[in-house]
Amino acid sequence: MPTSYTLQEPSKKKKSVGLKILSFVLKPILLLGFPFWLMIRGCIFLYQYFEMYTWLAFILGLAITLFVLLIYVTFIYRKLLGKQFITPLEFRWNFYFTTVLLIGYCVFAMLSFSAKNSKHPEIQAEYTSLHPFLRLGVRTLMLMDKDLLITDAKRIPKDYKKMGLATKQLSLHYVQASGYSHAMDIRVNDRSEIRNFLVTIYFRMFGFNVIRHVGTADHLHVSLSPIEYPNRK
Repeated sequence: MPTSYTLQEPSKKKKSVGLKILSFVLKPILLLGFPFWLMIRGCIFLYQYFEMYTWLAFILGLAITLFVLLIYVTFIYRKLLGKQFITPLEFRWNFYFTTVLLIGYCVFAMLSFSAKNSKHPEIQAEYTSLHPFLRLGVRTLMLMDKDLLITDAKRIPKDYKKMGLATKQLSLHYVQASGYSHAMDIRVNDRSEIRNFLVTIYFRMFGFNVIRHVGTADHLHVSLSPIEYPNRK
């Protein structure tokens, strides 16, 4: 029995060290990623479940995210200064800082789009025609995947004829009642299947629809179901 015990002990230690390393790596990633997930997923949930107008869902989603980020910022501020409590004035400045940080990021995500991430110059010009939640989602992904390429965004019926396809009566690439296009296509060629799989998981985790199909080329069709047509992809 003692021999059996001593043989198992190193194995237990290795597992314990492995779990600690995994925890050390995952915790910062989860903590850093949570506010992004909360912001985008929260906006989409409010938009679809409560059938809110886009910008109302956006404002409420940001308000929830602001509350969580304020906890983060206050915690970091206290740790850096070695304080157990902060004064009302310090809390107010933390609130101002967090608000500017959050709004600044949203403006960046909504308006900033590089030509290197678009297949054609027209797509870069059409970026602001995409639904704001799609822009938040794809721009956040580009922080990690700088080579991501959008191959198509807004369309009109005659675009399908140009591609040699039958004209669709209903397509989320068309501008919807929200005033925005609700779909975009992302290139999968010249990218590993693991990378494509992770991109698919990423968008689905936020609440977007993802379909891999072949139109003029193999691609990921990423869409946001409109509240008027909740099952449309």
